[in-house]
Amino acid sequence: MDIKLIAARFCLTQLIWIACWVILSPLEARSQSSSSDYHWYHEGTQVKLQIIPNQIVSFDDHSSNNEDMIRSLKPQKIKKLTGGAQLMELSAKSFSNYLADGSQFLKKGSPLFKEGGFIKALPGGIIVNFKKGVTEAEVQQLCDRLGLKIKKQYSQGWDSPMWLLESPPGLESLRLANTLVENHGIIILKARPNFWQPINTKELKSSDQIRSN
Repeated sequence: MDIKLIAARFCLTQLIWIACWVILSPLEARSQSSSSDYHWYHEGTQVKLQIIPNQIVSFDDHSSNNEDMIRSLKPQKIKKLTGGAQLMELSAKSFSNYLADGSQFLKKGSPLFKEGGFIKALPGGIIVNFKKGVTEAEVQQLCDRLGLKIKKQYSQGWDSPMWLLESPPGLESLRLANTLVENHGIIILKARPNFWQPINTKELKSSDQIRSN
C-alpha cells in the first residue's frame, strides 16, 4: 500500500480522536459535577446532594490561609456570613480548579449544596454512632487507620454512643463519612458529615446560582 495513503489514514484517525475528545470532555466535566456524584447516608439510605456551581464557603479562621485562597482562586465576590464563615463566588474556571483532584484548597473550604429546600456545607467533622460495646480503644484504632482524630464523645454510657470525629472540611469529610458507612458497618451504626447550615439564609439569596436552582 502507498506510504502516503497510510500516512493520510493515520492522520485522519488522529483527527477523529481529537475531535471526539474536544466534544466529550465538556460533557464529562459536567457529569462529574452533577448532583448524582454527591450523597450522604441517613439511616442507611443514600441522600442526594445537589452542588451549587461556583460557590464555596471558607470556615478557616486564619487570615493567611484565606488570603492564599483568595489570591489563587480570585473570587468574583466575597461575603462575610453571620457566624464568621465567608462565601466566595468563583468563576466557572476557578471553581473547576477548586474541585480538581489534588487541589491544595479542596480541604480548606466547602462547596455549597442543596438538599431539598436546605442549603448546606461541610465545615469538617463526622458524627458517628458506634454499636453497643465498642470501646474507645477500637474507636481510636479506626481513627488512626483513616487519619481521623477523636474530638468529642457526646453520649458516654448510652447504648449507641455518639462521637464527633475531626476531619478536614469540604468533600473530604463527605468521602470519609461515606467510607465509614460503606466499609466499617461491623462497629458503626451510622455516620454523617457535621453539616453547616447558614444562620441567615437571606444572606445567600443574592446569588443568581442559588436562586436559579
